[in-house]
Amino acid sequence: MADVQVPDVSGLTQAEAEERLTSAGLVVGTVTTATNSTVPSGGVSKMNPVAGSPVAPGSTVDLELSGGPAAQVVVPDVSGLTQAEALTRLTNAGLVVGTVTTATNSTVPSGGVSKMNPGAGTSVAPGSTVDLEVSAGPAAQVVVPDVSGLTRPAAELALKGIGLQVGAVKNQHTDLVPTGGILATNPPAGATAPSGSVVTLEISSGQEPNFTQYIPTVLFSMLTLIVVGLLVWGIWSESFLTNLSRKEFARGLITFLIAVATVGIAMIIAISTIMLNETADADKRFDRGKQILTILIGVLGTIVGFYFGSTPDTEKPLTEQRVSALKMMLPRGTVGIPYPTITLESTGLTPPLKWSVSPDLPDGIVLDANAGKISGTPTVPLARTQFTFKATDSAAPQGSSQEILELQIQ
Repeated sequence: MADVQVPDVSGLTQAEAEERLTSAGLVVGTVTTATNSTVPSGGVSKMNPVAGSPVAPGSTVDLELSGGPAAQVVVPDVSGLTQAEALTRLTNAGLVVGTVTTATNSTVPSGGVSKMNPGAGTSVAPGSTVDLEVSAGPAAQVVVPDVSGLTRPAAELALKGIGLQVGAVKNQHTDLVPTGGILATNPPAGATAPSGSVVTLEISSGQEPNFTQYIPTVLFSMLTLIVVGLLVWGIWSESFLTNLSRKEFARGLITFLIAVATVGIAMIIAISTIMLNETADADKRFDRGKQILTILIGVLGTIVGFYFGSTPDTEKPLTEQRVSALKMMLPRGTVGIPYPTITLESTGLTPPLKWSVSPDLPDGIVLDANAGKISGTPTVPLARTQFTFKATDSAAPQGSSQEILELQIQ
């Protein structure tokens, strides 16, 4: 015969379930009862085989009827009772004592129940387990040590050594304690706290950022750039190099640089004195600036005195003196185009002067021996060539000077 499917009799009464199963050609087997909080009392809560299973005609189907929800008991409050008293009260309520632990507690006397799980007043099934925590009394009290100024590892070691725990760490700017040192604790040093308490540390992160401390560095850097910029400009300037061969110009240049450096450093010191805080570091920077100013003025003054100082009369019997051996470049000329008139000058000689040049200038360019002027219109090209120009004065004995200049005609 063909199999039949077990009909679903869930929720039906026992009589209704037997009638439906019999109609399907099946036989009701064992009938049991169990508590169930979702199926009304007397209704079928389970069946075996389950609904929809294919079985042979005449097969047995076991049923489980709902006995309704299980009886509930309320967990009694045993807080403060001894462990023995709590055990008795819970047992009388149909409950079982589970795990019993011990912990310090400053509000419940030693030996009394301080916690219970489930809590008092909770509805549970009969025979449920209730865990207890029994008070071991208040924790031992310790005095928080003074760890101010210590490093963090040293402070943690000192606190843990007396039974305290280290909690959060906060950073705070201060100039009272070096960077990384302990500034304060919470609870503060000297306070009484239970053993195992958490202590918060405040660590110094150094002084509050003060950008004015960089003012001297920035200003000194700017002054250096100005001086270097002037020198670079001079190097790339042809007229500058030409004038540098003149002693008066060189003396004036160094005097100018001394003045710029002196005034600049003086201004830097004044600004630093006004804007910097009155601290040891600020005083050091001020003193360092004064030292730099003194050294710089002394060095530059020594250079001027040594190189450009006047020569004693006893050292003057020289018949010839060279003003400069620096090779200079005259303006570049072009064939067929008038050459710009150049007037040569020489200081320290007695006029009138006589000028000469060696070797001879290229065709079309002439030197006026009396006026020291170079002029004319070049007729032939000339590669860059050096010419020695010499000036002879009218003194007795005669004095002279010479310079080497370069000329190019294209």
